[in-house]
Amino acid sequence: MTLHTVSAAPDAPLWTPAPGRKERALITHFEAWLDRERGLRFENYEALWQWSVTDLEGFWSAVLAFFELPLRTPYERILSGEDMPGARWFEGARLNLVDQVFRHAHLASPSIVFESEASGTGAMSWCELQRQVECRKAVVEDRRLLADRRRSRCRREGAQNGCSRQGRRRSQTPRADGNNSMYGAQPRREIQAMLKTRLNALGKSALKALICMGAWFSP
Repeated sequence: MTLHTVSAAPDAPLWTPAPGRKERALITHFEAWLDRERGLRFENYEALWQWSVTDLEGFWSAVLAFFELPLRTPYERILSGEDMPGARWFEGARLNLVDQVFRHAHLASPSIVFESEASGTGAMSWCELQRQVECRKAVVEDRRLLADRRRSRCRREGAQNGCSRQGRRRSQTPRADGNNSMYGAQPRREIQAMLKTRLNALGKSALKALICMGAWFSP
């Protein structure tokens, strides 16, 4: 067997993209945005990289603006200290994951593309994703509403019969019927009835949303 070696200049790239692919690249659009919005021009990738690691606040503020990331609360400072560990990025900024996901809902491409060993490949449209997230939101809001109602009732009754103390004792004492809910039997039945009614109205998609979308919903 004969081994063949390929010699190349030390600085020669191993691969160069075609002109069309380079024009479509996201980094090409980012460079054009920097030139148009910030007046920054770079001769090559190395110059762009050098700027990104020397002007940290300038680079990351440009990234945030280029991707138009919607923040519910603006940041106070991009970087507080450069020592690691201990550096803190975008202090004061707050964002919502659902906002980030659904700002792409206008795209024609699917929201989720998945592959399963059991059922093969599949895709979910943005409309279906939004519907399932709304189902999850409705269930969570119902549970929150019931909890708020119970707290209000407990405060009203507490002045008369010590509702809070009795509630704590009930939660610590096993029940003969096996219902050890910290909320007591009646509130627990109300929650179960409300959830059952809501899930029946929404259909099986609500159950699917509880499983699939739980990590995506930020109440």
